[in-house]
Amino acid sequence: MLEEKVVITDRYVMSSLILQRMDKVDLNFILAVNDKALLPDIQIIVTADSEIIQSRLSERKQLTRFEQGQRTIEELAFLQEGKAILSKLGVAILDIENSGSLQYNVSFISKHVLEAIGK
Repeated sequence: MLEEKVVITDRYVMSSLILQRMDKVDLNFILAVNDKALLPDIQIIVTADSEIIQSRLSERKQLTRFEQGQRTIEELAFLQEGKAILSKLGVAILDIENSGSLQYNVSFISKHVLEAIGK
């Protein structure tokens, strides 16, 4: 019998659907490579308005290559595309707008995760 486990990660299929697309990788190739990956029960997406994201990035001392060059709008477009793809594959999407209260968002996410695992 398979043992059920809760796995929380911030890098998974959605990251491929965003970051590899930003690297100009063909969508069909990305989907084929991830075809055997286990899909999450819930995809939690935490984002903010592009201007807020850019403002937060400008405060950082170091940026990844994906964060350099004002690519936020491009990243958010691939995020929307990724949400649609995962949704069509039956993944529940929990969309969190992170411009406001961090404490509220943590509580909101915790509540949904605990409900999903039956606690």
